[in-house]
Amino acid sequence: MLANDRVVRTELHAQEIPNIQSVLLYLEGKGRSPETRKAVEKHLKLLAKRANLRTSQDVEIAIARYKKKDGKPAANAYKTKLCDAYGHYCKHFKIEWEKPTYTDEPKSIQPPTQERCSMLIAAAHGEMSIKINISTQTGMRPCEVQGEKGLQAKDVHPDQKTITPRSRKGCNARPPIPITQELCTQLQTYITEHQLKPDDTLFAGNTRRYGEHYRRFRRSEE
Repeated sequence: MLANDRVVRTELHAQEIPNIQSVLLYLEGKGRSPETRKAVEKHLKLLAKRANLRTSQDVEIAIARYKKKDGKPAANAYKTKLCDAYGHYCKHFKIEWEKPTYTDEPKSIQPPTQERCSMLIAAAHGEMSIKINISTQTGMRPCEVQGEKGLQAKDVHPDQKTITPRSRKGCNARPPIPITQELCTQLQTYITEHQLKPDDTLFAGNTRRYGEHYRRFRRSEE
């Protein structure tokens, strides 16, 4: 039975690939970012391996029982992402579905000390050093620093010694944030060396890459 079940799941997954691609085209037409579409694709493919996407109850059970690679239950925050991805699928294919509600578990986050941040900035080189410095001084998230929705050259104001984060969807515009003269000079030099125009993205690349590279670099310095 288990072998037969795996065969059925494999066949369903293969059949869903064109449907998932259709959802991605739908989202592109609605103006959703490449990052959003990539995340939806990843989550729908994972669900397709565990459930029949055409049957909402099957998907709900699969999400409720979802486990990580280590066999531990997935966090509610991740289950919410799976629900969001499937919500797009349902909307596109006009499937009636009442999305389950998963409440985030409380987390305790210990931010690095100012001394630790200074050590990381000093140990890093080039672009990474500048990005860590920006995050330290302004509290900006990776998605506000790097990527297509991140900083542009025109968001740096040398005369005022400030940076203005770009408004995110659904968020109020944020006021300019003061930065040090040293960081301001670094950014001016960076913009000049890379010949960036006002509307050019300051730091190209996927938003997640900044977080991944930072965590890898932080671990190497511990």
